[in-house]
Amino acid sequence: MSGIEYSSDATNVLDLFYRCDAVVYVEGDDDVPFWSIAFKVFADANVEVQSVGGAVELDKIIDRIVDEDLKLIAARDSDFIRLTGADKKEERVLYTYGYSIENTLYCHRSLSQISSVWCRQYRADAQVCREWLEGFFERFKVLIAYDVACHVFEKTFSALGDNCTRFMDGEKSIFIDAKKLESKISEMEGKMNQQELAYAQSLIDGHGVNYSFHMKGHFLASAAQKYLSAKLKDHGRGNSISFESMYSSAIEFVRGNFKKLPGADYYSSQIKSAMQKLDAL
Repeated sequence: MSGIEYSSDATNVLDLFYRCDAVVYVEGDDDVPFWSIAFKVFADANVEVQSVGGAVELDKIIDRIVDEDLKLIAARDSDFIRLTGADKKEERVLYTYGYSIENTLYCHRSLSQISSVWCRQYRADAQVCREWLEGFFERFKVLIAYDVACHVFEKTFSALGDNCTRFMDGEKSIFIDAKKLESKISEMEGKMNQQELAYAQSLIDGHGVNYSFHMKGHFLASAAQKYLSAKLKDHGRGNSISFESMYSSAIEFVRGNFKKLPGADYYSSQIKSAMQKLDAL
């Protein structure tokens, strides 16, 4: 289905085949709208974005882009790659500003606006959402660092996982259970030494990106879903919002507000550099 099975010559004319400005390969289906919007917003480019079914397959394409000098672009989640300096220094290989696209999709501005629309409020209560989200990030600050340390030192376990439910007061609660959180921190303290944690914290501090952007995307999305569901219940609009609906609403928010979000300059710079590199090939 994708250019990974094409010869170099065939791959280099895919943009002509699709009648687009560039062909961009991404990890999964959720990444397709995000990067399509990013290229349109920051470079006014119409791109053909295709999912390849995961990071492993995308990394194979990235290797081909570099080794064979292909006229393609690859855009992947940063995970902890940029943070640890393992990113490819190649204009045609793009990375998310935070851990994943979710770290851009689910910010206090997007969540408050989605809430106001779904709850039929006149005005989005951005300050309430900001305080809740900042408090959420602050409480998990140490575990974010432990997650980085787990990656750097190749541990077989992680600190946060992909869902925040086990740390909350209840399955649908937006409030953190202090005992559950402290129990996990104590567990991590027993598994890792303070030198490993300190090294991870130094990477975060020196990266120039707020530590909250290093929270795993699925973990953050699970918290965002709980917040929006709680708001719906408070306003008598139902008991929950699906991940699919939340994602769709967040994508539409980003479409109209991308240039105002944290990391906008980063996306703008790397996308323009990628398009310039293609023009030079």
